[in-house]
Amino acid sequence: VTAFLEGEKNEKLEEIREELELFHQLTLTLRQRRDERGAMDFGSNEPEFILDESGWPIDVRPREQGIANYMIEEAMILTNEVVSQHFHWLQTPFLYRNHEKPDREKMVQLNQLLHSFGYLIRGSLDDVHPKQLNDLLKEMKGKPEEVVLRPMMLRYLKQAHYSETLEGHFGLALRYYSHFTAPIRRYSDLQIHRI
Repeated sequence: VTAFLEGEKNEKLEEIREELELFHQLTLTLRQRRDERGAMDFGSNEPEFILDESGWPIDVRPREQGIANYMIEEAMILTNEVVSQHFHWLQTPFLYRNHEKPDREKMVQLNQLLHSFGYLIRGSLDDVHPKQLNDLLKEMKGKPEEVVLRPMMLRYLKQAHYSETLEGHFGLALRYYSHFTAPIRRYSDLQIHRI
């Protein structure tokens, strides 16, 4: 799909070109909305294994994200949000995926680390918004220190957890969130499908 949307010929996909192009435009709109609300974008650090003709690994590198990857990601996030909101308003027992705001102490420690690289969290550390951290991620993008700081920033955040109580998702800057879209990989998704 990525290659097709970038101009490669594909007769099978040509039949659904209009739908794919519309979906691509929707993806760009959803990504813009996510950025505007301040959701953190840690990107993907999933590895890709390069194999020789015999199937033996000869290299490992970061997996390239294409248009189709972003289309799937945005569709999944939106689905997880909509399903969570729906069940919240139904007042049905449900399994939410919550990500709490970070503690002030952790943000002070993170700020000290960032300061040693010439960065600072702008604004109050008492009530940090994900946009403050996402702005830093944008600022360091493509710089040598990004490789170290990006994963380190994750360590200063609280771990997301499952709960029957809705608390919201800090990293995605969403009030409603669950894991609904991958029932063959996560038991929580399967549980929600059963609900």
